[in-house]
Amino acid sequence: MVQKESITPRLLGYLGLLPFIVSSLLVWVPEYHHYAVQSLTIYAAVIVTFIGGVHWGLAMQASKTSSNHDDQYIRKQFIFSVIPSLVAWLAVVVAQQYSLIIIAICFVSFWYLEKTIFSKALENWYTTLRNHLTLVATLFIVIGWLGTQ
Repeated sequence: MVQKESITPRLLGYLGLLPFIVSSLLVWVPEYHHYAVQSLTIYAAVIVTFIGGVHWGLAMQASKTSSNHDDQYIRKQFIFSVIPSLVAWLAVVVAQQYSLIIIAICFVSFWYLEKTIFSKALENWYTTLRNHLTLVATLFIVIGWLGTQ
C-alpha cells in the first residue's frame, strides 16, 4: 500500500526550521550572541535526537513482523537510533566552539546513512522532506557556527 504524504508533517517540519534560522541569525547580534549560540546548539541537539527516535520507532515496528533475515538490519537500525542522542549530548557538553560543527557533521552524516543504509525503511515523502530540512538546518547551523569564529 502506498501512503500519501499528509501536509501536516511538511508543515511541522518547515515550522521546525524557524529556531535554526532565528538563532543562527541572532548569533551575529552581539547582545544576543551567547543566548543564540546556546539556543541553536540545544535545539539542534534535540532535533538530532528526534532523528534517532524516528529510527527507534521504525525498528520497533519492523521487529514485530520481522523474519530472521531482517534481524541484522533491525539490530543495525536500533544501534543507529541511539547514536544521534549520544553525539548530541557530546555536542552540548564540549567547548562551545566545537558544538555546532559537531552537530552539522552529525546532520549530514545521519542523512547520508539514511540514504545509503536505511532507505528501505523510509517513506518517499519522508526522504524528500528530510532532504529539504537537512539542507536548510545544516546551512543555518554553519551560519551560526561561523558567527562563533
